[in-house]
Formats: sequence, structure tokens, C-alpha cells
Amino acid sequence: MSTVDAMKILVTGAAGFIGSHLCDELLCCGHAVTGLDNLRNGALRNLDSACANPNFRFIQGDILSAADCRSACEGQSVIFHLACLGDRNSMHSKLENHREHEERTLQVLQAACDFGEPRFFYIS
Repeated sequence: MSTVDAMKILVTGAAGFIGSHLCDELLCCGHAVTGLDNLRNGALRNLDSACANPNFRFIQGDILSAADCRSACEGQSVIFHLACLGDRNSMHSKLENHREHEERTLQVLQAACDFGEPRFFYIS
């Protein structure tokens, strides 16, 4: 891939199992990747290989924070939204889980729209 084809990509939920693997794959393809995670369900150790790549930037923050969302979304051409509360939470707190997912997704979408209209992939 040439540098002309490289994109700036945001991955929310980057420190989770799937998010960390997605970051690794995108970096292998030559993209500049920003990972955003509050580390509630994910672990920083999942990003060890990504953090070793100079094209990776990690933001420890929460997508419920407008400031964190804006910081992460600025300049991105693609957003992969994987951040979630996790399966265990959805089993015992269904309504809270539903509300949080909707509010979190809306917060990321709003920040994305503030900086243009990047491609947005919602991974549920």
C-alpha cells in the first residue's frame, strides 16, 4: 500500500479483544490508527504490538465524554466503533446497557459529524 492510500482511522474500544486485533491489522496495512478506550473492559496489554508502531496513537478516554470524542475523531477518515459495556453487563443490566450503547454511539456520531463525515462502521 502506498502512503497515498493510507488513511487515518479511529477504533473505539481499541483495547478489547476484537478492537486490538483490528488495530494491529490496520497498522499492518499501513494506516495511521488512533485507539480510544476507557479500559473498563479492555486491557492496555492487548495493545502492546500496536503501541510499538509509530503510526499508532492511544487515547485513554471515554466516548461519553464529548472532549474525548472530539479529540479522537478530529482528522479521521474512517471510524470503527466497537466500544461497548461488555456481555456480562448486558445480561444483568439490560436497560442500562441499551441506554449506554445508544448514548455512546450518538456521542461518537456527533463528534464525527463535527469534523466532516468520515465513514462510520458500527460493530455491535
